[in-house]
Amino acid sequence: MKKILILSWHPDDSSIMFAGGFKRVFEIVKRVPSDIQITCIDKYPSFFAPLASKIDIDTYTVPSFIRKITKTNFVIGKGLEKIYISMFLVVLICRKYRDYIIYVPFSELTQLSLPAVIIKFLTRQRVVFTNLNVNHFFPENILNPTIHSFADKVITISKSLKNDLEKEKIYPSSVNPVGVDLTIADSIKIQKKIYDGIFVGRHTPEKGIFDAIKICALLNKSDPFKLICLGDIPDNYASKIKKLTNELKQEKNIYFMGKVTEEEKIKYLKQSKICLFTSHQEGWGIVPMEALVSRIPVVAYNLEVYKENIASCPAVSLVEKFEKNTFALAVSRVLESLYKDQDLHEARLKGSIIELKRFSWDKIAEEEFKLIS
Repeated sequence: MKKILILSWHPDDSSIMFAGGFKRVFEIVKRVPSDIQITCIDKYPSFFAPLASKIDIDTYTVPSFIRKITKTNFVIGKGLEKIYISMFLVVLICRKYRDYIIYVPFSELTQLSLPAVIIKFLTRQRVVFTNLNVNHFFPENILNPTIHSFADKVITISKSLKNDLEKEKIYPSSVNPVGVDLTIADSIKIQKKIYDGIFVGRHTPEKGIFDAIKICALLNKSDPFKLICLGDIPDNYASKIKKLTNELKQEKNIYFMGKVTEEEKIKYLKQSKICLFTSHQEGWGIVPMEALVSRIPVVAYNLEVYKENIASCPAVSLVEKFEKNTFALAVSRVLESLYKDQDLHEARLKGSIIELKRFSWDKIAEEEFKLIS
């Protein structure tokens, strides 16, 4: 029986899958073949916990003194956390997991990829990376090309991201995309529309949270527009988000819900009329796909990767990146069309879901395990 060791990490002390990368690895691991034994080393509490009957889970915690430092100095605290996790994983694997294939599902995170490579030198274990994003943060942007060069295989999730990674001297050998569960929305009953728009994503500049706030303010100049925002709010951006919301007088128009469960996310999607996906960079973009299967249209920045998935969906409107006024106009046009022609709206959503049927989690999981093994 093949044995695979998955190295994982997630922000804060949360077991909620609040980002697409976590969703991807969860869906893959959920479909582990019977001839493969999986052990996940994850930060406590693990988001793999619902799969405990199928896999083994080994958790770790970040020491309290590092968490205290992070609250007063985010950069130093996070740096210490990365160093601690790297050292901890090397020692743990050497002690307990010497005969496993090591798989890092988010290899852009050096606290996971660096110990994997160190272990390869010490024990000659096979190391496989899946890279989900170009990491522009120092010093990881310097270290990552060298770290990735020692992996036995590097996978990524789109041709667009493969091209971007190659510009950074990281060379994936395989592309295996992201799936969507076409039945996920069926488990949540039809909801009354409460919010005009919804934003889903980590609340950081590159994910477009500040754009979403500004676009909401533009929309409220003509008609009332209520926006609900879901996703992790990092400590170093919380005050900036609040400040911008107050400056634009949007306190009564925007609802920040933070991290939510998968069921809550689908419920909020169904309670919204349109998804505002203002992300500046995506390796794939799972949120627009989830919005479409939840039967709401999407307005997004026109990123290169969307040519591989949602660009052909009739319920998706793409606008040039950073063009906030154009984005607001596109949102207004879509909302207007919802009221004018409900049949056309339904036809566009139906056509979009048909387009997404080619992205099967079963197929993607099968391919990922082949590549790892």
